[in-house]
Amino acid sequence: MNFRRVRKYLSACLFLYETFAGTYGYTQNIITQYVSSSSEIANPERGWYDDYYSFTGGSNLSGDYIPLAVDELTRNRVEDNITLILRLFYLHQFLDESEVGAVYLEKMQDDFDAIRSAGVKCVIRFAYSASQDAEIWDATPEIVLAHIASLKPVLTENSDVIAGIQAGFIGAWGEWYYTENFAGANFIAFEEDQQNRRMVIEALLDAVPENIAVQGRTPAIIQNATQSDQPISDDEAYDGTNKSRIGHHNDCFLANASDYGTYTNLDEDISYLSQSTKYTISGGETCDASNEYSDCELSVPRMKELHWTYLNRDYNRQVYTKWREQECHDEINLALGYRLSLKQAEISETIDVGGTLNFEFVFVNEGYAAPTQNKDIQLVLTSLSSGTRTAVDYGGSNTDIRHWQPGETSLSGSVVVPAFLDNGNYMVGIRFKDQTMSLADDPAYSIQLAHFGEYDTESGVNELNLIVSIGNGGSETLPITPGNLIAESGDSGEISLTWNDLSDDENSFQLIRSHGDTEEWFEVAVIDADLTTWNDTNLTTGTTFHYRIRSVNEYGYSPWSDLASATTSATITSISQNDLDTLLLYPNPSDDEDVYIHFKDHAVRQVTIHDMNGVKVLETKTNKKKLKIDQEGMRVGTYIISVLDSNGRTRITKLILTE
Repeated sequence: MNFRRVRKYLSACLFLYETFAGTYGYTQNIITQYVSSSSEIANPERGWYDDYYSFTGGSNLSGDYIPLAVDELTRNRVEDNITLILRLFYLHQFLDESEVGAVYLEKMQDDFDAIRSAGVKCVIRFAYSASQDAEIWDATPEIVLAHIASLKPVLTENSDVIAGIQAGFIGAWGEWYYTENFAGANFIAFEEDQQNRRMVIEALLDAVPENIAVQGRTPAIIQNATQSDQPISDDEAYDGTNKSRIGHHNDCFLANASDYGTYTNLDEDISYLSQSTKYTISGGETCDASNEYSDCELSVPRMKELHWTYLNRDYNRQVYTKWREQECHDEINLALGYRLSLKQAEISETIDVGGTLNFEFVFVNEGYAAPTQNKDIQLVLTSLSSGTRTAVDYGGSNTDIRHWQPGETSLSGSVVVPAFLDNGNYMVGIRFKDQTMSLADDPAYSIQLAHFGEYDTESGVNELNLIVSIGNGGSETLPITPGNLIAESGDSGEISLTWNDLSDDENSFQLIRSHGDTEEWFEVAVIDADLTTWNDTNLTTGTTFHYRIRSVNEYGYSPWSDLASATTSATITSISQNDLDTLLLYPNPSDDEDVYIHFKDHAVRQVTIHDMNGVKVLETKTNKKKLKIDQEGMRVGTYIISVLDSNGRTRITKLILTE
């Protein structure tokens, strides 16, 4: 563990103790409570997606195949938390051929390799045209089915990185409307057309494993495919039948009352989808910001109702601007798909070597949907003396996280601790890893829990700030957690900390700090064991900082203390109206334009810019009367600009960057 940069450690852990009668006498449980965070997390199979087309050209698809780039996909995951893409494969070259060509299949394989290397997954769709003005919209039913058969090997081979398949092939963009091969006059699908449409979905379902769903564009399409107007029942969920594997995608979400023809009977269709999407994948893109249906007041309840898992981050940006203005964009950003956090953990405090570790976890899903892919759950024991990690698989009840709907879920059971573990003290963590062999050891595909806690990005382990003693604990005696940590704001940019020393065998104290709502924790001091006070200085004014402390000795360390927080005072010198007029910021708000700060003279000033999480994005000294703000790396949002002049006066203003 890297103590120089302790990431995302637990907030508000309350340690309680209760005694219960165990199998071999009396022992104790440790109960720890956690607080959820509001940090963005790059978890797999959920959230915003980027779309990529294999060809471009609108009504006349042309040019060369456009491959996916590993570097771009990786950068978007790391910098923007984009873990999902939509890959639209155009097959226009094969309209009159019974097979998809071998060269094309090789290029598809290269794409899937890039997706895997970048640590992301994809929703895929196939189409033959990219415009309603195209001369030919799609292939005949016979050729479509033949193409699916030729695609099946590459889809099966790469099913590990496929999060879902949109039922394309039919119509312009594969959206099942503009078609003559699968519909009659006025694009009405008659009995033979409906049979052909069912065969396409059945062939797609057959081309991939049972855990992958095929998504229908409308409730009517789904009901025709399942030959039932009844949604997936709780008993039918994940039973492997075709009905249990058909989800929903909507490429004109929140457009109007019917989403431009997606629904034929709004109340009935929404009720149907609300039940079925509990157990399948749903997502798509918005397309119209000009009406009330895309207002926050209606958008958020609809996404909750339809268990929305993914959304195109590029379209429609006008809708997203409205969400920012109406202040629901941040909620949607965090809640798309699943968002699992740990509320409480209870484990055995001491166990025998080769004995049973009992536990009960209470998770909260704060997202709109359950996870769409199951994960293997492991408890991970990390030796405090050697740092060696040992993962123990848990195969008990309630392990299918696809059933972890929004709200609370309990996971209660036990694991047998390997007999080869040495006596000693071990930190307890939990890992949710991908179930495919190819991705199981890749932490990019593991789930990070959304509470204040440490997540090891190199292993995919969520550390729980719990320590269990195995055997007699060896010769290791761990120090006790310091008590009553208090943080108090002092002079400008300074916070004073005090705590109680409850142990007599520590060598030092380790202090970590975060700020605002961020989960980035950093070690700020290693403090002598004889001290119980410390001053944190040179902090950003007007910012809330959080602290934790623990005792350290040669055998390891205690659990972290409870959270202590304080806000630094903002010392803004009173200035005259004339002086205020000299600090001009233009344009503000800014729509992708250059922004300048105007000063009254050439005096030296220090300019610092923070985002709303307190993260510093720019710091510079200038003697210019007109300073251009470097917006490199700055996203849409609100920023705090602080200007410190040579007289020690600080002036603060806001900068708003819009789409």
